[in-house]
Order: sequence, then C-alpha cells, then structure tokens
Amino acid sequence: AGVAKLDLALTALLDLAAVALARGERVGLLAFDLQARAYLPPRAGAGQLHAIRDALGRLPQPVEATSWLRATAHLEARQRKRALLVV
Repeated sequence: AGVAKLDLALTALLDLAAVALARGERVGLLAFDLQARAYLPPRAGAGQLHAIRDALGRLPQPVEATSWLRATAHLEARQRKRALLVV
C-alpha cells in the first residue's frame, strides 16, 4: 500500500549524503532514540556513503522515546568543528 515515511526519509538522506560526498564534503551520521544507536564521524569519500547505508540497515526498531537532549550532548561531545546539521 505505498512507501513508508521512514523509507522516504532515508532515501532523501542518502541522496543528500551522495551529493555532498560527490562535491568533496565530509558527511557523518547520528541515529538515535533514547540513546545513540549509530554514529559515524564525518568523513569524505564514496566509502562513507556505503558505511552510512550499512549503519542505517543495522538500526533496531525504535522502542524508546526520542531524547533530543541526549542526542545533542552525544554530538556535542564528538563534533568540535563547525558543521551543518540536517535533522
């Protein structure tokens, strides 16, 4: 009966990452609910797109409420440089 919203969002995410990587930018990933479920630090290169895709494929089904505060703290502790975040 149609495509799930999550699948549409992941397709857009991977498309955006592919364009940024093709232009030589560094791309990372943070997937979370109550805690960080997947984190890839920003890197350049085609291999990063494969790493993002693989990390997304291994994500468990979310069972806990989303904690934006914890996600922000997780990212703040690891990302020291200026960055564009896409939520």
